[in-house]
Amino acid sequence: MPSAPGAGRGDLRGDRGALRIIDLPMKAVLSLSCLAIAALAALAGCHRGQLPLVDHPRSFPGVVSKDVTFYSSALDRNMTYRVYLPRDVSAGARLPAVYLLHGCGTSFRDWSNYSDVGAYAAKGFILVMVDGACSYYVNAALNSKDRYEDYFVHDLISDAESRFPVSCDRENRARNFCRWRSVRSPRARLTGFSRVHRRLTLRAIQGPLRM
Repeated sequence: MPSAPGAGRGDLRGDRGALRIIDLPMKAVLSLSCLAIAALAALAGCHRGQLPLVDHPRSFPGVVSKDVTFYSSALDRNMTYRVYLPRDVSAGARLPAVYLLHGCGTSFRDWSNYSDVGAYAAKGFILVMVDGACSYYVNAALNSKDRYEDYFVHDLISDAESRFPVSCDRENRARNFCRWRSVRSPRARLTGFSRVHRRLTLRAIQGPLRM
């Protein structure tokens, strides 16, 4: 039976072969589209990692902020932490320290950039913002160079106490580990309680802070 007028490669009324001719290019287009999307996603990820760091710590009356870079023997590299402390500290005075822990995917700078936690320094506290990367503040099982628990409990606390008027007597030496909401590792919480000799205390204060 002769084909109807107009039946051809692009006409759905054609035979099954015509449908196959239409179907194959569609698969090719879809495949190319998927590849293009994947390539764009990969490119976006690369550029995201190259974005410049935007750091804008908030300021508060009677409070100063300082960034400290020091060598950590536990990690065998230089590490940086940020501190808020009262502008005026009486000679010989010692203040309680509060150690602020961020979660995976965030930065220790987020405490000063996106919250008003620094205002507490005006009340007589030294606030130490710790760089924990995505370690959950524990020693890595597979990489011996990522000893973040040792870095935090030994290196960083010792460095902060040597540079700032942190109270070290037994009555006032309680360490407050204030964790960002995304710090969910049970092992990270146990870090505070496993160091009994340092009287470590964990508190989740991200909720009450005005963001």
